[in-house]
Amino acid sequence: MFFKDEFFYLSNFYPAPVQSWGLTFSCSEALYMACKSTDPSVREEFAQRAHTGALAKHMGKTIAIRSDWDEIKLEVMEHVIRKKFRTHPDLAKKLVELDEEIVEHNRWHDNFWGACTCNRCTYKASHNHLGRILMKIRKELRES
Repeated sequence: MFFKDEFFYLSNFYPAPVQSWGLTFSCSEALYMACKSTDPSVREEFAQRAHTGALAKHMGKTIAIRSDWDEIKLEVMEHVIRKKFRTHPDLAKKLVELDEEIVEHNRWHDNFWGACTCNRCTYKASHNHLGRILMKIRKELRES
């Protein structure tokens, strides 16, 4: 599924504010990108300036990334997504009611977080880590 229209709430770009370090971030993408840095001033900049997921993603490409990022990014994403759905019960309810496999289809060649559907990526393996995290959190929500 593409994370737009009725499924946009699954996207990290969905405008669902989340808090961390005493700061409020406009969406889970802004918080995730802020986590790439250990510098409190960089994190504050994401909270103040990243008003959209697209802007947060762009800003995340311009900062110095913490040295352990590759080792912790999946754990960080899971924490951020869990925080999003705990903060917004209306979104959690929609996630729980979704009875299908969650695959973040995209056309920007991201086979790590999702599954690219373009002709160039047809034969590449997709890891769908974002979809897997969402399904894990959905299971936790259903069991609680």
